[in-house]
Amino acid sequence: MLPPASDPGFSDAFCNLMINNAKHFPPTLGSVTVYDEQISEHVKVRVYQPSDPKSRDKALPLCLFIHGGGWVTGSLDTEDHFCRDISGRADVVVVSVLYRKFPAVKFPQNTEDCVEGVLWAYKHATTLGADPKRFLMMGGSAGGGLAVAATHFLIEFHPTVPPLAGLLPINSAHIHPEGCPKGYEHLYTAYTENAGPIPFVTDEMSRGGFHIMDGEAPYDDKRKHWVPVSMGVEGVKGFPRTWLLNSGKECFRDDGRVLEALLKESGVPVKRELVEGMPHYYFAFPLGGEVVEDFRQRTLRGIRWCLES
Repeated sequence: MLPPASDPGFSDAFCNLMINNAKHFPPTLGSVTVYDEQISEHVKVRVYQPSDPKSRDKALPLCLFIHGGGWVTGSLDTEDHFCRDISGRADVVVVSVLYRKFPAVKFPQNTEDCVEGVLWAYKHATTLGADPKRFLMMGGSAGGGLAVAATHFLIEFHPTVPPLAGLLPINSAHIHPEGCPKGYEHLYTAYTENAGPIPFVTDEMSRGGFHIMDGEAPYDDKRKHWVPVSMGVEGVKGFPRTWLLNSGKECFRDDGRVLEALLKESGVPVKRELVEGMPHYYFAFPLGGEVVEDFRQRTLRGIRWCLES
């Protein structure tokens, strides 16, 4: 997650950085077929389908992926490498959604774009060779926050949509620093413990992102749905089994910790992995093949665990 910069080239620079970083990663496993589709005026998706004929003979799990970028940048290309690997390695049809960003929109329009991607994927699951009963939602950083919000939107505002099989927020930004639900403040200390110039995202940058998106606490009865974890147990009512990943040296570390506690209290199966010593979105940087491979294996286990039900 990153705040907007006054430089109009900021978004391009961020995207180019992410794309170039991926050139240093180990090769993806499995071949996939990839194509883009404009599903509405504002929303575009990229579909990844395993190319192995044995995979195409059966309905595969379906995963909607939401990229990061602080709600201001990011594209279908910035995490293309990751989506290819998920599809080929986990034998999953991945639909990556390109949603609108600031300054074109604020909350909740970007969440609604992601929900539109979900509804499209459900509608076209058979054509995609996917099983809508095994539908996962995954997102990273700001995209993880949107995945959490979109899951809540589906439950709250689209009750006829079949339930998700699993939710996988990665390094997710889904709690404003002053929006931690009451009674869970003791679990929410990362903004203090990891304050200051810690890469890749600082606490100040996070606050700036929430500010421009009109996502700052406190919330009224309408805005609380935009950041549903702020509502406590009520905000995660009906959530599917959830796998979370956090880094030890990120200000969002305890976003996952609080969500884990809420889900446990709600009786939702949840697993959380904490990668100590690593900064936010560490796996998107060329820190060595072993680091990237470890992240891939963690994610693969998370996908498989979500699909166990």
